[in-house]
Amino acid sequence: MSTQDKQSETTEEEAVDLEVCDVLDEPLIDEETEAPGVESLQQDLEALREANNELENQYMRARADAENTRRISAKEVEKARKFALESFAGELLTVKDSLDQASRVDLSGSVSEQLVEQMSEGLNLTLRQLETVFDKFNIELVNPEAGDALDPDLHQAMTRQPSDEVDSNNILQTIQVGYTLNGRLLRPAMVIVSSGSA
Repeated sequence: MSTQDKQSETTEEEAVDLEVCDVLDEPLIDEETEAPGVESLQQDLEALREANNELENQYMRARADAENTRRISAKEVEKARKFALESFAGELLTVKDSLDQASRVDLSGSVSEQLVEQMSEGLNLTLRQLETVFDKFNIELVNPEAGDALDPDLHQAMTRQPSDEVDSNNILQTIQVGYTLNGRLLRPAMVIVSSGSA
């Protein structure tokens, strides 16, 4: 290494040393801007406490509102369960009244043809009243005919019988009709299913 290289290296080292000294001599806090005082920090702390208290109050109110809403909803659901059938039951009362009137007819003595006709007419009227109630509340009859395909969603097979007229796994006879309420099964139709030719 030449003398000139040594001198240039020494000069660079001295320049770096001078810069480090300058940085170390600078004050950590600028003397022109003061550090925050204790009073300022206490005011900030008090403001934060007040904001925290307000948020806590809002949280408690929101929680109470949610609890009240839940409680009210639970009461409404309970009422709906209790009184869901109120309208339906009210409509059935007219049918019950008609049946009560029919049960009061004295059939112990000789029965005239006119009385039989009146009883038949009364029973038909009562049946029409019941059908009107069913229509009003979307209760529909499930009454499959012989030869219809067995639908496990609507029909309940009670037994199987051989048949030459009806294909296997089709309905041979309806024992008891079924009903749906708004498309949902209330009671399946009870049927006898064909097992095919004997």
